[in-house]
Amino acid sequence: MLTVNGRKVFEHVLIAERVLGRKLPAGACVHHADENPSNNTPSNLVICPNQAYHSLLHIRARSLAECGNADWRKCKRCGKYDAVDRLSIYRNEAVHPECNRAHAKLYRRSA
Repeated sequence: MLTVNGRKVFEHVLIAERVLGRKLPAGACVHHADENPSNNTPSNLVICPNQAYHSLLHIRARSLAECGNADWRKCKRCGKYDAVDRLSIYRNEAVHPECNRAHAKLYRRSA
């Protein structure tokens, strides 16, 4: 955290603003490409238009690291990665339809 003109600013935000040549737009945030928050080199910083996009970058990076395909998502029920067209997505959670049916069946039995 640095103080610039009386306002406290994260170092990575200040660096991104200097490279951009102006303040970040409202709602924008800065992502560390290597996910190392202490690496504030300009080439490691990505300006995201909003938090949703920033979260998507983390989801894709995690998918790429764990299964080798950034486009795949992890099923919340079985934990296996699969293509998005074979998953149902609700409130940003991916689930195989068959896993969801099995879960619902178990849930109804226990109720």
